[in-house]
Amino acid sequence: VREERATKVAEARASVRESRTRDFHSRKQTQVEAEEALRRQKEAEERAASLKREAVRRAEAELAAKKQAERARHLEQLREREEEKRRELELRRARHAQTLAEMEAEEMKLIQSLTQCQDDQRTAFVELEALIREGVPGTRVGSAATPEPPGNRRLLALR
Repeated sequence: VREERATKVAEARASVRESRTRDFHSRKQTQVEAEEALRRQKEAEERAASLKREAVRRAEAELAAKKQAERARHLEQLREREEEKRRELELRRARHAQTLAEMEAEEMKLIQSLTQCQDDQRTAFVELEALIREGVPGTRVGSAATPEPPGNRRLLALR
């Protein structure tokens, strides 16, 4: 009986040890699986964070490129406006120069016409004076000195 008991106790102890070993291995396996799951979850979170950072970087780069393109477009518009203003100014200057040239030509024609009128008036005045000196029938010779035409002295001074 004692031997049976000792055998049963030994078997029970062996069974308990075996059960504890299985429990230990089972817990160890569960712990390894849990750690592996945590590692996978952490890696997945790191990948997601990395992808998110990359997406943010790309978005920032696209925004910067878009802003740069907008600035370039705006500068081009400003250049075009400046070029248009410059062309308009050159055109106005050319028209003004042409108008001045036309006015100078007209002034020269008027001066020539005025000079011709003065010459004609002077010639007529000299002829009239000669006729008066020679004596025209119906006039008195030596009457009052013949007056100069008005403004003749001024016109002569201009020449």
